Amino acid sequence: MNKTRFLTLLYNQQEEIVLSLFLSVRLIKDPDVLQSVFSEITLTIAECYKEVYGKVENILVYDFDRFSFYEYGLSKEEIYPFTEDEVYDSDSKSLKKGLFTKHLNNIKKNNQKYIYPRNIIGGVARDNNFYNREGIIQELWEILPAKNIFLSAPRRFGKTSIMYHLLDNPKETWRVVHLELQHIASPEKFVAELIKVLPLLATQPVITKDTWKDDGKRFFETISQRKVLFLFDELLYMLENFKEKEIVSDFSEWFLAQRQITKPNCRFLIASSDSLDFCLKQYGIANDFSDFEKKVIPPFSHDTALEFIDELLLSENKRLESDLKEKILVLVGSNVPYFIQIILTEILNCKEPLTEQEIEKIYKERILGPDCKHYFQYFFQRLSNHPFEFQKIAYGLLGELSVCEYLSYFQVLELYKEISGRGVTMEFEGILAYLEDEFYINKDNENYSFSSKVLKDWWQRHGREM
Repeated sequence: MNKTRFLTLLYNQQEEIVLSLFLSVRLIKDPDVLQSVFSEITLTIAECYKEVYGKVENILVYDFDRFSFYEYGLSKEEIYPFTEDEVYDSDSKSLKKGLFTKHLNNIKKNNQKYIYPRNIIGGVARDNNFYNREGIIQELWEILPAKNIFLSAPRRFGKTSIMYHLLDNPKETWRVVHLELQHIASPEKFVAELIKVLPLLATQPVITKDTWKDDGKRFFETISQRKVLFLFDELLYMLENFKEKEIVSDFSEWFLAQRQITKPNCRFLIASSDSLDFCLKQYGIANDFSDFEKKVIPPFSHDTALEFIDELLLSENKRLESDLKEKILVLVGSNVPYFIQIILTEILNCKEPLTEQEIEKIYKERILGPDCKHYFQYFFQRLSNHPFEFQKIAYGLLGELSVCEYLSYFQVLELYKEISGRGVTMEFEGILAYLEDEFYINKDNENYSFSSKVLKDWWQRHGREM
């Protein structure tokens, strides 16, 4: 007989109910599979609640509304309900152990089930929308007592979300301060904004082009004995806003001196694109940032990407078969959360029955069509900030890569010579490094290809418009 609904109770050693779950498992037709799933459930509960674990009891419930919970000293409000998709993977015929563990830990800590991330494209992911970057967070906190950090990745990879997680969840005795630099256009504005966000000076000075160095130094001297983590988002944009190389160099030298003043109590975490190294060299100030350790944000692993899709679907009360989730990842090509969310949004808006063929159609007509152009605009506009000759070469290389599987280093070099009319130069290596750092291309065994299938397909269709 297929037992489809269960009240699962955890008792402690004193025979008291510690945890009560209502589980629906109606898709399981095989009694052996049902037994296996509940064995996994019991083991997972035992692992999570090991300090109080006594026994687990599974009670068949035919009608939840009429069940006599009072016989167990319970009310319906004390029971955590789980739908089938939350606990059972019908493809592997097993418990969704990772997800179930998240729920148990959150119930244990906060008396509520884990809340799924929502499919919000491009916004800062905070609280429950911040997904699966715990490993990076832990590494950052381990590095920060000894060194400053460059948090490096292209836009839309989650740099800002990680910074806000550090801000929202400060560790131990750290005071965390966040400053968005993208719209700051001068050193005096930087100092003014810094003093505003952390107002420690007795009087608020009027910062000018002539006073910013001294006023800023006075601020850092005031803060030097406190344990402060400064989070500076998009440093590269600010340096580009300064326009003049002399101003950038002056600021860089001054900023290095302030880090020496505040050492060892203060630390600086700067988020910027991977091409920051390239740009610092262009300005001739790379050595001024040698006290930073680079930490790169990678795409999701295959398994994490599938779990991410699954949880986004659960937040919408939707489900997809395993082969359709795999199809999404094939189309993305590199498991960047931003690209996954774009495709998933368009799929969930579809009114037709979803098949691999329908998803392929959505991809070609919607994702690569004009309606989704704004999602990819950054990858085009970023190149437009460089001199015309740089843009011409970069667009030419990307255009050729978008219509082939890969190009060898020699082929890329010959293409560069053809576009630029010059032989091999340092410029060539710099452009290659920049395109690789900014996630346009990937190098593998001296061969170059697009880093992302969706970005490659988009560039193939729209690159000539730029």
